[in-house]
Amino acid sequence: MTNTKSAENATEETKSTPPWGDDFDAEKAWRLIEALRADKVAMKEKLDAAENSGFDLVETRRELYVERALRKHPGAADLADFLSGETEEEILAKAERLAKASMPPAAPEPEATLPAKPKPALLTGHGATVDVTSSVDSALAAIIASR
Repeated sequence: MTNTKSAENATEETKSTPPWGDDFDAEKAWRLIEALRADKVAMKEKLDAAENSGFDLVETRRELYVERALRKHPGAADLADFLSGETEEEILAKAERLAKASMPPAAPEPEATLPAKPKPALLTGHGATVDVTSSVDSALAAIIASR
């Protein structure tokens, strides 16, 4: 019987105390409901206006991803028209590949240094040796002197 009495007491407490409390103001609640309904209508109008204005969130987000990718990989700027993808990761990966492809090939490193060219020893018609490293005037003087 104690269980029955405690259940009856709980039921009486529930009937006497509403779930919203004893200090419920019906007029204040109704004003709140009206304000929320007005906000909902205003938000719906803003959403409709944004959709009708040509604002495309998906395309704008994609343009942002392309801009970020070009800042990270400036070598792909000339090939930006070829950047495709839906996610930022896809666009970044494509920009990286395009940047690598647009780079000029690196010059091959020489396998070994070549020895210097030998200096030729020029001979005049009389067998005189002329040093190429000397000036032209001294070479002419040597040729004239050998005649």
